[in-house]
Amino acid sequence: MVEHKVRDPAYFLYRYGAMTLRSVPRPLARRLMTSIGVVAYFLFRKTRSVVERNLRQVVGQDVSGTELRSLVRRSFASYARYWSDLVHLINRVGETVDQLFDAKYLKGLDEQLASGAAVLALPHLGAWELGGLWAHQQGYTVHTVAEPASSLRLTEWFTEQRRELGLTVHPLGAETVPVLLDVLRRGGTVALIADRDVVGDGIEVTFFGAKTTMPGGPALLALRSGKPLIPCAVYHNSDDQHLPIVLPAISPHRDGHLRDDIARMTQDLAYAFEKIIARAPEQWHVFQPRWQDASESARGK
Repeated sequence: MVEHKVRDPAYFLYRYGAMTLRSVPRPLARRLMTSIGVVAYFLFRKTRSVVERNLRQVVGQDVSGTELRSLVRRSFASYARYWSDLVHLINRVGETVDQLFDAKYLKGLDEQLASGAAVLALPHLGAWELGGLWAHQQGYTVHTVAEPASSLRLTEWFTEQRRELGLTVHPLGAETVPVLLDVLRRGGTVALIADRDVVGDGIEVTFFGAKTTMPGGPALLALRSGKPLIPCAVYHNSDDQHLPIVLPAISPHRDGHLRDDIARMTQDLAYAFEKIIARAPEQWHVFQPRWQDASESARGK
């Protein structure tokens, strides 16, 4: 066992780091992780440069260097807070909706899901797993897909954490679409993180004024099942509450060829994500390049 831990340091770090954080009171754990995020901002220069380019594309070329550096630093801190909140979510499964959320913003999503299954699409922002916990508490069956981590053992650990929150997790693979279509046709709900093209076969979209790609899976599922595609997110809000946001559903109507319809809906989803991310860009946790050269494809050019 010791030999395995040495060979898989990421798994060791996440698992035992989570155990340590859970033993610390939630407010203290959040402050500790936020401080670690700020330290990481100063230590990881290459990652910081990537986040700077991504966020400059989001907020525009007119932002000053001082403002951008502050935004990037807060992004590192926000991502560290995300991990603290995720770890402590396991201890909050029994809490009420009002304890977890500014719940008045959930009415629209509850109404949409009550009328039938849907595809929920979220960006890497805030604390999306908390939305899954809410859905589970309301009696909805929510299915999602596990993005591969750096090792199989770490992927399995992440999957188990999300299962403890009431999410049904499926591996990413050739059978993913048929399995999720069956879920939707049986009245289940699918929630997908959809702002980053992990596989590399995504749909080209205009996103904050520049070309990039986004996964076409959410639109494909909506079109083939006839279920709405709903952009949504969960922001960090106060210390112990979070702010959900639900944008109008994107209708899965057919206009022509399936590929063209997927492209149209994926572009609509990109526009919706722009609105979500622009509201709190420091909470957008994407540490990989999202545009080929964001510095040369400035927003608005």
